[in-house]
Amino acid sequence: MIARLNQLAVTALLAATMALCSVGLLRAQPAETRVALVIGNSAYQNADRLDNPKNDARLMADRLKTAGFKVTLLVDADQSTMKRAMVEFGRELRASEAVGLFYYAGHGLQVNGINYLIPVNANIKDETEVGIETVSLTEFLATMERARNQINIVVLDACRNNPFARTFRLDTAGLARVDAPPGTFVAYATAPGSVASDGAGSNSPFTKALAAKLLDAGLPIEQTFKEVRRAVQEETAGQQTPWDTSSISSDFSFVRGPAFAKPGPGPAAADVARDKELELAFWNSVKDSTNPSLFRSYLQQYPRGTFVPIAKARISDLEAKSMPVQPPVAQAGGQASSQQSGPAVRGPAAVFADSSQRELAAPELARLTCEQLWLARNELFARNGYCFGTAQAQQVFASRGCTTSRQDILSALEVKNMRAIKAIEDRKSCGAINTASLAPANRSVTPAPAASWHYVTGLDPKGDNFLALKVAPAISAARIAKMGPDTLLRIIGSQGDWRQVQLQDGRVGWAHARYIACCKSR
Repeated sequence: MIARLNQLAVTALLAATMALCSVGLLRAQPAETRVALVIGNSAYQNADRLDNPKNDARLMADRLKTAGFKVTLLVDADQSTMKRAMVEFGRELRASEAVGLFYYAGHGLQVNGINYLIPVNANIKDETEVGIETVSLTEFLATMERARNQINIVVLDACRNNPFARTFRLDTAGLARVDAPPGTFVAYATAPGSVASDGAGSNSPFTKALAAKLLDAGLPIEQTFKEVRRAVQEETAGQQTPWDTSSISSDFSFVRGPAFAKPGPGPAAADVARDKELELAFWNSVKDSTNPSLFRSYLQQYPRGTFVPIAKARISDLEAKSMPVQPPVAQAGGQASSQQSGPAVRGPAAVFADSSQRELAAPELARLTCEQLWLARNELFARNGYCFGTAQAQQVFASRGCTTSRQDILSALEVKNMRAIKAIEDRKSCGAINTASLAPANRSVTPAPAASWHYVTGLDPKGDNFLALKVAPAISAARIAKMGPDTLLRIIGSQGDWRQVQLQDGRVGWAHARYIACCKSR
């Protein structure tokens, strides 16, 4: 009997020992399978080389391995390698139902609101070749979404300057905003439409900050990237603000640990209070102005600010007082649009004044001319403050009243109407549009005499080496284009140290007088 009891005791002790070992193992390892694809492209063959992406990728791969991820690391990958890795990554996610993480450092760009990652062998001559030479971020997101796993994470340190911008018709900085697919967390090195720093050291400010916070035990992913945002803002003196969007509903921490305690009123609350104080001070300094540019500067600085509706209303009111009444444009059925049921539109009278409030019907679109279709489509963007970058659109809508160069500003209904209009344009084979008849008479673009052309000069060849053409006379204003050395321009107005200028192609904007000299002939 005693021997039997001793045997049972030994068996129980072994079982308890194994249980304790199992608990320790679970604490040391993540509860779920984790898979990561990490790419860092530095050695570009046909674009500016970058020093840090290869270092950033290796640093992230090391941290992710420590956090329990199975990591595939690619350095200086060409297009074929990136696409094959994407396919294999998707297969692995589908087979394991793992937590998936995709990290990319290197050049990236956006065209028409779509983001592309640039392989090291890309050779892009203009926008039409982007889809052929690059890898679409949309493809990566779709690959991860198809795996139907619970959590996917996408980290993009790819918001550096577009290395092919000089050959592009439109100059759109950084990456476009992407809405996270279901179960996905997307993090950018900086805000959409902005450019991130490659860093003065061996790593970019964003990746360095992320690597420092990623292994903090028990820190939720949302708090991790909030801490990263603060660190990057501090290092870059507020010039770079990381941004993220999420649709995940599950809790996730890179390293498991004690539950994270949410901080009470402290530095974060103090930061918010100070931001509000600065916004109020800014608003008080411009609220009584009769200059629309100052209100546009407020909108640029505080796009989600307390006084945004008032600022937009002030811009519309001031510009309505300064602009002559334009003749109405005929709507479908031959009647002119005279009632404005929606926000005011810059330029001619609206083809559809209510196209932001109702769905447009195919029959009423089919009766329009190509010129009217073009106007109806672009007035959707003008109504939302879009800053047009082409001389053709600027001739019709001008740059007054524009507040943003982002293209993801339309509501779901407006996007639907825009696509319906475009479908009719395609069906009618509408080609190039002569906008001269649409532009107000006082806004036609006429070449200046040769002797009156000024030019861009005094740029730092070791710096960005371009002068920004802005939508308003403010450093924070949206950029229309980059003007290199010796770019010819005509001065048509001034405000303080800023000059309103017109380029040879007809585009109009604001530039700092410090870098403008007189005079050259064409």
